[in-house]
Amino acid sequence: MAEKNKETVTTEKEKKAAAAKSEKELRKAEKAKAKAEKKAKKANSAGFLRSVIAERKKITWYAGKQSVSSTFAVLVTMVVIAAIIGGVDWVLGQGINLLSRIPELF
Repeated sequence: MAEKNKETVTTEKEKKAAAAKSEKELRKAEKAKAKAEKKAKKANSAGFLRSVIAERKKITWYAGKQSVSSTFAVLVTMVVIAAIIGGVDWVLGQGINLLSRIPELF
């Protein structure tokens, strides 16, 4: 019977040792996987930056005179649209003021 207890204790110790060993291996595998993912991410980032630089070189920039005239056109358009929106806002505001005074008129 003592031998049976010894065998059980030995088996339990072996199970614990095997579990600890498998945990270590699992942590080691997880670290290796994380390291590989980090390396792949860096490679993807570098590849992305290279492609951005390549695409940037394909851009055709306007000459100075054309840039100034385009900027002026944008500014004029912006002022015209702001005036239209401001006018519509003023007209609607006056209409609401008029509607709010109707009870006073009667």
